[in-house]
Amino acid sequence: MSGRSGSAGSVVKVDSTVTGLGFELLLPSPLSLKNGVYRAQLQLSVGGNGADFDLGDRVTNVSTDMLTLNFEFTVKHPLKLEFPPGSERAVLEPPGGWASWINRGTPPQRLYRVLPFQIWTTGAISVHTRCEYDLGGRCGIRGRDGHQVPLKVALTLPSSMKHLGAPVDNLVVPVGAPAALHIDTVEATLDRQARLLFEVSQADTASMLGYPGETFQGDVTLVLDAAL
Repeated sequence: MSGRSGSAGSVVKVDSTVTGLGFELLLPSPLSLKNGVYRAQLQLSVGGNGADFDLGDRVTNVSTDMLTLNFEFTVKHPLKLEFPPGSERAVLEPPGGWASWINRGTPPQRLYRVLPFQIWTTGAISVHTRCEYDLGGRCGIRGRDGHQVPLKVALTLPSSMKHLGAPVDNLVVPVGAPAALHIDTVEATLDRQARLLFEVSQADTASMLGYPGETFQGDVTLVLDAAL
């Protein structure tokens, strides 16, 4: 700053000045924010006595009487899933395999397959399925003669992810986007293991055994979206 000054009550002329403005932003945890662009504006008055920038009672001819600060923040939560090779095909079998049925004729208690996968996310997600055969809100598998049985599709996620405040443990995944589950991420979930279960109940397994040599199949698509 340069200039000249006189006795009390005289005019002080400022020829040039260099100043800076420092501030601290207090923001909520990014984990609580959805993906998107967040904007805010702060206006500060400039001038004499009582202004946000109080330059003194004798200040005149300032270039502006209002300083406007514009803030913009972008939140982008990562979402990544990694399934082992071969996970696109889930072969359902009884616990321990088919030996008890083949050798002793003991009916299976259920048919199932668990597919493990790794997940990375720091934000909320939604989860639902799309089915080749929709059996009243459950995906299904169908034999060549048209006999169908419902398939339970259930999801287990790391403890850092919650549904309605509770752990996601063998939680049935609904069919269709309107019924999608909303999953909150309460802490960053990076390269953590999750699993997907496909299961046919004991009663429906028994009905399938009435079609020896039959092959039951159906396509199930698991949809996980970042909550926008």
